[in-house]
Amino acid sequence: MGRDDLEDQPHGFALINTSSCPHPLSRTSTRTSSHRRRPRLPAICLREVPAPEDVAELLRVTPGDPVVVRRRIIELDGEPCELTDTYYPVAIARGTPLAETKKIPGGAVTLLAELGHIGVHVREDVTARMPDGDERTALNLDPAEPVLLLNRVTLDAGDRPIQADMMVMPAHRQQLRYEIMSGDLAPGSKLPSTNQLKERFEASNATIQKALQLLKEEGLVIGRAGAAVTVREHRQRTMRPASYMAPAPPGEPYRWLTEATRHGAAAHSTLLKVAEVRPPADVSAALNLAADETALLRQQILTIDDEPVELVKSYYPLGIARGTAITGKRKIKGGTPSLLAELGYPPRLSVDRVSARVPTQEQFQALQLPSDLPVLRTLRVVHSDDDLPIEVTVMVKAGHLYEMQYEFTPE
Repeated sequence: MGRDDLEDQPHGFALINTSSCPHPLSRTSTRTSSHRRRPRLPAICLREVPAPEDVAELLRVTPGDPVVVRRRIIELDGEPCELTDTYYPVAIARGTPLAETKKIPGGAVTLLAELGHIGVHVREDVTARMPDGDERTALNLDPAEPVLLLNRVTLDAGDRPIQADMMVMPAHRQQLRYEIMSGDLAPGSKLPSTNQLKERFEASNATIQKALQLLKEEGLVIGRAGAAVTVREHRQRTMRPASYMAPAPPGEPYRWLTEATRHGAAAHSTLLKVAEVRPPADVSAALNLAADETALLRQQILTIDDEPVELVKSYYPLGIARGTAITGKRKIKGGTPSLLAELGYPPRLSVDRVSARVPTQEQFQALQLPSDLPVLRTLRVVHSDDDLPIEVTVMVKAGHLYEMQYEFTPE
């Protein structure tokens, strides 16, 4: 749900939102239509109230004891999609920014950690019911529309509750998916048993089995009949652009291939397409092209150990590419950096812009993504002498399996 004031994301083996960070058993809440647009949070309503029975049970206080509540209505494209009440024990919240009517920089999870309250475990209970009058009005619901109620409690290392969230969502605008993702378990380590997971997260056997299957599909764990489920070795492959940006020596393969092989992997590139096309707007701008100008596109898919890891689209000015091997529908020995250098356009400077995005249908299929996971998109602009742009490449990787490593030398 991507809220800058969603102040309830803990660290550790817990039920949390997977769009924020990769943790074990986690929940994603997804709007069933137009869910990729940016949410907005109106002003926060803050007050100190007697603890309702359900909140008192979560925070382990006596019903009626004072607690601090922060209420937020989350909107998507101007439409309310969630009503959230977050409760804190007064012993934690009083005298801190938690008790102030303004957003907290970095979210409450950061503030709680600074105050010595670090969430390490979360329990969530999800039910469906009809809304009450206030909820119906706040969420702009029709009289017959049900809601999903998600109650969450965050516990610290001493199993003490530090925060309780009561989230109400229109049932027809949200769907919940539970999955296990591990950012804390080391490669090769065993996941807890099914019975342990059931007990720890108070979930059914069917829910745990479905979560484990999702993990296997996403390549995060390995499960074999009669053996424990283990975290996949090298779950996230580290890509170091600096290691393969320079032209390969004469007669040598493209540096990306040799770099992958050096780490013990079987790397391969497949050329998919070579054509004159009208580039995307950011590519045209980087190449200093007019809106209606075309460029030469070379599109390929890169695989490691027979797994598609990167969809690559490289664009070249026609003034450079025409009449050269760049326009040929075959691989270029040593890669285009070597050829460009031979043509008198040695790469002098590369600038990367990296972002995380929802994949397009083409990217989803090419990378064989198991679900609606984000991708890492790198826009690389290569300059030659006189700051001349000679190549712009768009590289897309599965975000849950790969990370980028950049090294810098202080000036």
